[in-house]
Amino acid sequence: MSADLRQLLKIFNAYECEYVFLNEYDLIIVPIEGKNHDNLLIFISLQEDGKYLKISAENLFKVDQFVEREKIDKTILILSAKYSLNGKYNPELEQISVSLEFPLQENNLTESQFDNYFYHFVDVVDNDWIPILRSVSAGEEYLDEYSSIEKFRLDLEDFYRL
Repeated sequence: MSADLRQLLKIFNAYECEYVFLNEYDLIIVPIEGKNHDNLLIFISLQEDGKYLKISAENLFKVDQFVEREKIDKTILILSAKYSLNGKYNPELEQISVSLEFPLQENNLTESQFDNYFYHFVDVVDNDWIPILRSVSAGEEYLDEYSSIEKFRLDLEDFYRL
């Protein structure tokens, strides 16, 4: 096994931060008070016997039922590509979730490695995803370098040709 949750619990204990460990689900839940989200719940789990670390914010954002589905899908696609995160929309619950999964090396996960992934994830979700999703949910169009889906598609094609 490349990593186990005990390593991560030691890190959270060292920081004296609040968390909930659900042993029966192999899951750590960390509540974060962000600038743009009062109670951001971050879920941390190990996948495939510790070979992959998954950090996620499930039910991150509730989408107003009157928002155009195409705008939400386009925004999630752009944000996912821009920040190398996996965003998904659950239309039944009208919820957006985002996650980061990455393989771990054969050696132990270091505190420094975990810090980089964890705090980058929290920062991007709280400071970028939530404000953008709020503005799109309010009816605004998210504009950035990929506001044109055609430009985004062409850039992806160029990337995969390399």
